[in-house]
Amino acid sequence: MTLLSRSWVGATVALYVALFSVTTFCQPLALLPLRPVMQPVAFAPHGMEIAEQPAQRVQAAVNLPDLSKIKIPDNFNLSQAVKDILDKLPPDLRAPGSVSRDRYIVALHPNATSDDLNNHLQWIINMLSDTQLFDKDTISKFAGILQKFDSEFLRGYQGHFPDWLVALIQRSSLVRLVERDQYVGGTQPPVSNNPNVTMSGFLAAANDSQTVFQRDPPWGLDRISHREPGFQGLYVYPPNGGTGVDIYIVDTGCNVAHDDFGGRARNGASFSADGDIDGNGHGTHVSGTAAGATYGVAKAANIVAVKVLDNDGNGLVSTVIKGLEWVLGQVRQNTTRRAVINMSLGGGGTSELMNEVIGRAVGLGVPVAVAAGNNNTNACDSSPADSGVVMTVGASTETDRRASFSNFGSCVNIFAPGTNITSAWYTSNTATRVSSGTSMASPHVAGMMAVVLSLYPSASARDVYTIIQDISTKGAINNATLNASINQLLYNGINGTRFEGLGSSFGLTGQWKLDSL
Repeated sequence: MTLLSRSWVGATVALYVALFSVTTFCQPLALLPLRPVMQPVAFAPHGMEIAEQPAQRVQAAVNLPDLSKIKIPDNFNLSQAVKDILDKLPPDLRAPGSVSRDRYIVALHPNATSDDLNNHLQWIINMLSDTQLFDKDTISKFAGILQKFDSEFLRGYQGHFPDWLVALIQRSSLVRLVERDQYVGGTQPPVSNNPNVTMSGFLAAANDSQTVFQRDPPWGLDRISHREPGFQGLYVYPPNGGTGVDIYIVDTGCNVAHDDFGGRARNGASFSADGDIDGNGHGTHVSGTAAGATYGVAKAANIVAVKVLDNDGNGLVSTVIKGLEWVLGQVRQNTTRRAVINMSLGGGGTSELMNEVIGRAVGLGVPVAVAAGNNNTNACDSSPADSGVVMTVGASTETDRRASFSNFGSCVNIFAPGTNITSAWYTSNTATRVSSGTSMASPHVAGMMAVVLSLYPSASARDVYTIIQDISTKGAINNATLNASINQLLYNGINGTRFEGLGSSFGLTGQWKLDSL
């Protein structure tokens, strides 16, 4: 960077000292301890120091404009110049799990107010527009603030900043955590496409009106409704499973008009430049497995599509956080329905901030199902699989083995069918596709969460986890393939006579019953 005036010798020396310290201070930022006693200092003309401070003090230090008139750009409403800058990122940085160059997510302390956040953002805007300090070429390389988080769940922002500014941001007394943004994607490996076909399978009432069965279901539904291995040719389930429950699919969107949803799916919100429409198919497939009439576990649940991944199946951690923030707002407003979140996505790294927001969801009583990942590695090495407050789902095969691609380890809480899963597809309202991945395993569990909540609406998120784990089929997965993972396979609780749940443990009395088939 270049100082415009050679006369500012003192400021120049101080600035280079600050830059020298950045080379180690920012490696990696998310792991460094905070320094709340240090105030960030910007070097202004004539040696004057301007310190970014909380709202009640910053107004006296800097003559700020009316905050209500400050427009903070979002990440899908950028100027063409900014888009051109971001488009120059090398292709390898756009792959899931890679770090987004010079992009950061910043979280303020919980007691920070909206005014604190706005003043802090204005300080950043001022820094990045000060041509007396930096030439226009230097400033133009950075997009600045891209996205703002301002809710009871998180106050912070995402932006594209030079290292020296990140170092100053992290030293702010307002800032609790800074981490590099990274790319995430749907956890689905490439598989062959199935030709579009008319939906098959049908429902028939059993002798007992409390339970119905589906003949010739997708093999995953068959497997989770029977203890014994192999295919029985039936999916046995409660017809009202999922009633009163919204499953938020945080993904690529959903073809909500697909026949398999029967009007139970809707677009919730999109945080992608590609709009609401699912132009990828991943989110539609996941939604179908969770709650489709033919392909789904919870056939009476509603689907709410939250688009955080683009039509290539990729997105940023910051965008996922924005989507989760929206979901939590919906949950807070709607007290008459229960909610489940499915996250069939992940990357190659961890995110403390994303996991914190997920923790807030669980605190509101929302169980969360997460794909373990498809890298045949430790699930604890990536987020959100490492969260610790979710059900992380590994993928099993038709022969009850851990799928060769499925991540493993102590962070995996349960296995569910994840290979050759047939579900709804996005290309038409009757289209289907066969896909494999932990992305396909996770919505089996999300659907089961919705079923449990519909029967036991007073259950907490952790109650739901406990019920699902306790009724799971123990020892079903081939031990030789587990690689230190838990040996539990998803089961929906029907053994031909009663629901094998933990209802009495939680004061729950619901029961499924099937006298005969």
